[in-house]
Amino acid sequence: MTGVLLINMGAPEMECEIKQFLRSMFLDKHIIPAPYFIRNLLSLYISNTRYKKSWARYQQIGGTPLKRNTLELAYTLQNKIGDNYLVKAAYSYSEPTIKQAIDDFMKDGINNIIVIPLYPQASITTTESVIYDLNKSINKYNSKNSNCHAEFISASLTNRHAEFISASINTEIPKQVRNDVIKVRNDKKKSFGKPTNLNIKIIPEFYSNKLFIDYWKELITNHIKKNNLTKPFLLFSAHSIPLSFIKKGDTYQKSIEESAKLISQAAELDYSFSYQSQMNEKKWLGPSTEKKLEDLKNKGYNEVVIIPISFVCENLETKYDLDTIIVPKFNSNNFNVSRVEIPAVKDKFVEMIIYLIHS
Repeated sequence: MTGVLLINMGAPEMECEIKQFLRSMFLDKHIIPAPYFIRNLLSLYISNTRYKKSWARYQQIGGTPLKRNTLELAYTLQNKIGDNYLVKAAYSYSEPTIKQAIDDFMKDGINNIIVIPLYPQASITTTESVIYDLNKSINKYNSKNSNCHAEFISASLTNRHAEFISASINTEIPKQVRNDVIKVRNDKKKSFGKPTNLNIKIIPEFYSNKLFIDYWKELITNHIKKNNLTKPFLLFSAHSIPLSFIKKGDTYQKSIEESAKLISQAAELDYSFSYQSQMNEKKWLGPSTEKKLEDLKNKGYNEVVIIPISFVCENLETKYDLDTIIVPKFNSNNFNVSRVEIPAVKDKFVEMIIYLIHS
């Protein structure tokens, strides 16, 4: 049997979870690229000073559906993919964690695992963080046997070129390794009923997959019909990240812009792209979604549809930032601004995941 692990960011579902969620997120070196002692102090400060404000936003949207929708996707996938696979969901900053999910697979005797981070466009801040956590699990199982060694077949998120790296169990894993496939081989002959080797295949991104493009085309077409729009301008809004990551070689911006181009071509509509939720507009990717909407309004466009291109589940950034703040701010009789909602489960998206698993 093969394991399938769907990974998302996670979210607090109760007030008592919000502090730990914020602490875990801002302690991640892929989110805050600073020494541990700085991240430790900063995560403590943020989690203790912002949790009330943050929780109030979750309450305002009626709670986040992110974990619920991710579980629904996993359940639907399990029913469609068959008994040769066991599907689980895990989260970077919520429970069950990636570590807990890997441990559960191994306890169940499943050591071949396909991991799909639910981030269409890979980034240091998301996909590489997932890979880092997976590497920790690999090290955990390797350390039980001195004869183990790891083989990494990696495709860099910065240059897309495959490279082969071999490291012994006592060798520190290179920090910048970005993996498509992680293989851990155990040469020990004895078996104690549980697998002693861990084989993990990672699907790092899927924004250019035709099924993903068709999925968004269908959502956009249905939105236009439902809202009686004529020929709206498409604005692809993605979560922003610091420009410093782009300078390090993060391909996120390039992937977002290519993703917007592919989907708009399929929908045969004019488009542009923007970035939301910046913590610092000068130091984070732009233009901001609000500035772009202002620009489109000034240029005379009267119908704009926002597509949250970097998400596959509804979350705080879609339901609060877009639906509660941005859309109401700009929507008017002369400037129709709306947003495509992300369904919990869509056949086309599930079909794409199955394709990725089998490919």
